Amino acid sequence: LNREALLNWVQGKEVYLLVCGLAFAGLQTYAGDVGNYQKPMFEYGGIDLVLPQKLLLCLAFFGLLERCRDHRSEVLTLISAASFAIFFLHMIFLMVLKKIDLANSTEIAWVDVALSSTVVVALSIACAVAANRILGAKSRMLVGY
Repeated sequence: LNREALLNWVQGKEVYLLVCGLAFAGLQTYAGDVGNYQKPMFEYGGIDLVLPQKLLLCLAFFGLLERCRDHRSEVLTLISAASFAIFFLHMIFLMVLKKIDLANSTEIAWVDVALSSTVVVALSIACAVAANRILGAKSRMLVGY
């Protein structure tokens, strides 16, 4: 993939791409199709909106993060440094939130997703940082940070 060509196409369209991606997510939610459209092969299960939604969101975030390329943020640096740990640990914290019934605390889906995402990422990073402080360099083998 030619990064520069893609970047030239995306720049200036980030907001439109983000709005379109969120519109696909809203349409999917409105239609009641929550999930990732898993179905048996050769069986029609409706139009799959996940691929265009994720593609648009990836392009939007690619452009938005490229704008912040020269801006140094401690938060973004920490998130990027702990990205593998977040990927590795997030499912544990999602299960904990579900088990203690905090995943749907407001009954408003979009708010719950934002709150759950923030809490899960924060807990994953906190766990990774704690493991790093306790185990030092060996924490990389345990949590990837």
